[in-house]
Amino acid sequence: MHTLSGSLSSRLFTLVLASACAGASPSSAPAPVAARDAGATTVPTGSAAPLIQSVWPVRTREHLDLWLHSYALINQDTTLVPYFRRGYRERIAGVRRQRGVSTLLDANRERLVARIAIEPALATSGQFLPLYFTSWDQMRQVIDKFLAGNGSPASAGDQQTAAYFSLLGSTFPVAADREWLRLFVQSVDDESRKFYHDYWTGELRARATLVAHVDSLWQRQWRPALQRYLNSTQQQNGELFLSLPLGGE
Repeated sequence: MHTLSGSLSSRLFTLVLASACAGASPSSAPAPVAARDAGATTVPTGSAAPLIQSVWPVRTREHLDLWLHSYALINQDTTLVPYFRRGYRERIAGVRRQRGVSTLLDANRERLVARIAIEPALATSGQFLPLYFTSWDQMRQVIDKFLAGNGSPASAGDQQTAAYFSLLGSTFPVAADREWLRLFVQSVDDESRKFYHDYWTGELRARATLVAHVDSLWQRQWRPALQRYLNSTQQQNGELFLSLPLGGE
């Protein structure tokens, strides 16, 4: 996954490119949504339609932002190049206080952070999981089934689910990691219902004109300028996500 920031978009969004690399070696894990669903485009209601729908379309995804938002709330993010927008956690905490919101993400934060301190891969690898799913409901259902079967591929039931289990098992290989995942998903779901769904919907509605403008800039200026590079690196097509929690790299 790569990120790009423009002078306009960096104040409100980060552009996340989930590349679909032509000619890549097959994998037993499910392909990111970029590789499976590059035909249609999701743009908020009221914004202009994308200029080119089949090549690197601009999209937004609530479950992607929900997952990253939840990671941002439990991480201190003190790295030199932060994972998330600088000050994101503090700004969101202010909004949540104004709305009187408290969720399981707050109640379980210490337990979640304690396990990340022991196994940092839970944060570094786990953040990318939403790119392999099309919605929060789908992601939660697969994870619930993965946890119910203790991560065993034999409990998958079909080839596609087994591929998801392989993906999840590479990040959550032991029982303690899977318990962390259970607690985190439970907390994220509560965060979505009590706060983030309404917040995200409102933010995207307020930025509908910006999304359309970024889409136009991307398709008319930025993507054509990068196309030779994308072609030479076998990234002829994919998806570009506008994400609220991320900062520019």
